[in-house]
Amino acid sequence: VAVLRSGVTGAGNVGSGEPVTVREVVTRLGAMIGRPELLRLGAIEPKAGEPAFVCADNTKLRTETGWRAAYTLDSGLADTVAWWRARMA
Repeated sequence: VAVLRSGVTGAGNVGSGEPVTVREVVTRLGAMIGRPELLRLGAIEPKAGEPAFVCADNTKLRTETGWRAAYTLDSGLADTVAWWRARMA
């Protein structure tokens, strides 16, 4: 909505701007669902050239629209887990 109401043009990244590894996300999810024992971290070797983490540079979005992330990683993951649990019930 912030982008639609602004005069921003061109590409921009949507994300927190905080780097996080896949390992960290998966570990948090395992803890949230109460099944960390299902994780086998390191069982698959990373592909050559695969980045250790990805981080969106949201500078354009923040500076040109005033946008700020409404969720933290943990709150977003918790909402996602709750959504899936509701759908599977």
